[in-house]
Amino acid sequence: MKLGKVIGNVVCTQKVDSFQGIKLLLVQPLNE
Repeated sequence: MKLGKVIGNVVCTQKVDSFQGIKLLLVQPLNE
């Protein structure tokens, strides 16, 4: 299992039909 901390969200400038309604988050991996 990989652990990470959510540090923000992603905003796209182009619309992609397959990502419609999906929230994209920016995650920083936590070191072990």
